Amino acid sequence: MKDFFQHFSVSKEQRGAFIALSLLVIVGLLGLEFIPQFLPEGSVSPLPAEVQNYLAQTENIEQKAPKVHLEKFNPNALDAAGFQELGFSKKQAEIIVKYRYSLGGNFSTPEDFAKCFVVSEKKFQELLPYIQLRKVAVSAELKTPKTFREQKRPEISKFNPNSLDQKGWEKLGFSEKQAQTIIKYRDKILGGKFENLQQIKDCYVINDFKFNQIKNYIILPQKAEEKHQEKQENSRLYPNAMTLKDWLKIGFNEVDAKNILKFRSFMGGFHSVEDLEKLKINNVELLTQLKNQYILEFD
Repeated sequence: MKDFFQHFSVSKEQRGAFIALSLLVIVGLLGLEFIPQFLPEGSVSPLPAEVQNYLAQTENIEQKAPKVHLEKFNPNALDAAGFQELGFSKKQAEIIVKYRYSLGGNFSTPEDFAKCFVVSEKKFQELLPYIQLRKVAVSAELKTPKTFREQKRPEISKFNPNSLDQKGWEKLGFSEKQAQTIIKYRDKILGGKFENLQQIKDCYVINDFKFNQIKNYIILPQKAEEKHQEKQENSRLYPNAMTLKDWLKIGFNEVDAKNILKFRSFMGGFHSVEDLEKLKINNVELLTQLKNQYILEFD
């Protein structure tokens, strides 16, 4: 037995270290028990300023989040303020109205509304049971955000969509990408030309609003025999007697029409088709079409 306990014998240094460690543990426990009693109430180390600011902002956002009372609504009849009442921000509401305007003024299906990128899937599912779609009349002065209304409207005059290049489509108000798409559609899919208005309308980058804006200015080529017959039936044009209103009526915009009158006055009148060809106007193509469709009299 004595030999067994010899295995547990410790040296003097080991005993000293053990006693010192025990004292440290006891002092630590006593400190945890009694030191808080000597600290003033509320003496807690403050959180870093960044953390406090973040928590304050989070709390403010939660407090400011509006409680939305949902009821049946028609997304085609709401203005920006109406969409804000559904819980969208001012910027989001303006974007939704602009998007609806780009579709021609009406959402055709709830899914059209959902396609607007500011309408999240969660928000759409929240609103879907309350959506009651009805088409509304779209006036020329459609109520849209001011920034959208103030965009400059393109000046449109008669044009042949089969000879229009990219710049020509851009002048009609299409973006560079849209113009490229229209030309590819015409040249690659339709074989190089539009034969009727429906083919133009079917191009997916030309929405209903834009088509209605340009359709009255579109001049599509006719077959040779139809052109000859129409030219015989058409009344004659007298360029030297035509007023500003007359030039506007056959398709020229106001700027070109005024330039024609100024040039005629400067020349002392037009004497031939060659005089007309000297005109410095934007729509030279329309002038060429007039020569083919009308009998021009200069006497």
